[in-house]
Amino acid sequence: MQPLDPFDDPAPFIADRALAEEALTLIAHHGADARAEAARRVRESRDRGNIVRFCRLRALERLIEAMNAPPARPH
Repeated sequence: MQPLDPFDDPAPFIADRALAEEALTLIAHHGADARAEAARRVRESRDRGNIVRFCRLRALERLIEAMNAPPARPH
């Protein structure tokens, strides 16, 4: 997955507060490996055919990536 470009990509979709809380929990438990853990969970849900969970976890992975992106430069 390519790094999030703060100048070209829109903000990640946050479905609800629970998704943000889940991202913070993964970051608290896994630190720098939080995105990798989210990606592992994405693959697992895909392999199980759970499309609803897959989409939610994919949004979670993108949110974690955005949270770890460097701040945008002023234009």
